[in-house]
Amino acid sequence: MSARSSRRRWPMARKSVLYIAASLDGYIASEDGSIDWLVKYDSSISGYNEFITGVDTVVMGYTTYRQLTEELSVGEWPYEGLDAYVVSSRDHENRKEVTFIKDPIMLVEELKHKDGKTIWIVGGAKLAHNLFESGLIDELVLTIIPESIGKGIPLFPKTPMTFDLIQSKQYGPFVEITYALKSTN
Repeated sequence: MSARSSRRRWPMARKSVLYIAASLDGYIASEDGSIDWLVKYDSSISGYNEFITGVDTVVMGYTTYRQLTEELSVGEWPYEGLDAYVVSSRDHENRKEVTFIKDPIMLVEELKHKDGKTIWIVGGAKLAHNLFESGLIDELVLTIIPESIGKGIPLFPKTPMTFDLIQSKQYGPFVEITYALKSTN
């Protein structure tokens, strides 16, 4: 039995969604972790506003959290009113807006069994890879940015996966594709 199939023993109350942008060639950041190639695009031309209304919990890795608080939304927490968890291997003191945790697998399993709206897996790559490999991402909402960056941090782990297409939409220069991760049972 694979790690993915062994974890799905009973129905889950909520779904977890990796909502993320990637370059045409499948990278979510450049090799140094920069998303300079991404932030130059107008993010208001997307399905984000519609998506976020169905979310009550966000889970992200520490690098994503740091990038968010130090570069993208300095002095302003963009997920006010949402339960927020940051995965880190180090100890951190919880803050008003976030709870730091070490085990994303256990966290997402627990969250999926509680009532609530969608759990948004914000990123980054290490967190997404761990949750993909554990079968804990139900859907992938992927916004394709019309740019090839050549090399960088890949969206997908090296584990083969199969997806079912749910829908695709165009938002200006972007294509947003929603997939369900197929069960390996």
